[in-house]
Amino acid sequence: MQIFDISRAISRDSIDFSGFPEATAVLPAKQGENGDISLEPFCGKCRLLSFDGVSAILPEKLKGRIAGVKRLCLKSADCVLTEEAINYIAAAGVELIVLDRPYVGTVETEKDFKAMLASAGVSVVINADFKTIRPGDYMLFCFPVNAPGKSFLPVRPVLIPA
Repeated sequence: MQIFDISRAISRDSIDFSGFPEATAVLPAKQGENGDISLEPFCGKCRLLSFDGVSAILPEKLKGRIAGVKRLCLKSADCVLTEEAINYIAAAGVELIVLDRPYVGTVETEKDFKAMLASAGVSVVINADFKTIRPGDYMLFCFPVNAPGKSFLPVRPVLIPA
C-alpha cells in the first residue's frame, strides 16, 4: 500500500497556531462548547484536483468535477479561490477543503472567505504538500490534534490511492 504524507515539516518557529502557521494546519468549521470537533470530515474519500497555470479557481473550473465529493484537495500553487468558487463548493456539499497554500483567497479576503466557509460548515486545511501527488481519488486521513479553543490546529494529513 502506498501512503503519501502531504504535511509540511514544522519547526519550533511554526508551532504557534494563532495566526497563519507555516506548517500544515486545519481551521475547523465548527467547535463544540468545550472545543470538541467532529472528526468525520477529516477521514474518508477525497478528490485531488490540479489548477496549475490558473490564476483563480472559478466555479466553471469545478463544474462536473466535485459532485458527491465531501473532501476536496486543491493543488492550486499560486491561484486563489474566488468567492463564487467558495459558494459553489459549499453548495455542492463539500465538508473539507485541503489547500497547498497558506491562504484561502488573498491576504485581503482571507478573513471573509474563512468566515464564509465556516458558516457553510466547511473546514479548511492549509499548507498541504501536493508536489509529488497526481490528481485523482484518494482516501484522506487528516485528524487535528485535540487543542480546544485554538483557531488553527496542526494536522499530519496522508493520502492513500483509492
